[in-house]
Amino acid sequence: MNWKNSMSNFMGTIVQDYIERGRKEELIETLINQLEKKFDAHLDKDFRKKLENASMKSLKKIRDKIFDIENMNEVKEIIE
Repeated sequence: MNWKNSMSNFMGTIVQDYIERGRKEELIETLINQLEKKFDAHLDKDFRKKLENASMKSLKKIRDKIFDIENMNEVKEIIE
């Protein structure tokens, strides 16, 4: 493999990482909006931080169950 291919692979990895970060940030923003509207409450900084630190798998699980979740404790159980 020559240096051009190595650089191309490296840049592809960086780009993919930024795309994944962007997707996660967008999902978190969407979940915050939906949860605040659903429960008519402002999510505090600590809870927002928990969402930021949660895995994509957990965030997607919340997204997929948003209509079934009945309280914030259910959300906390998913992300902890």
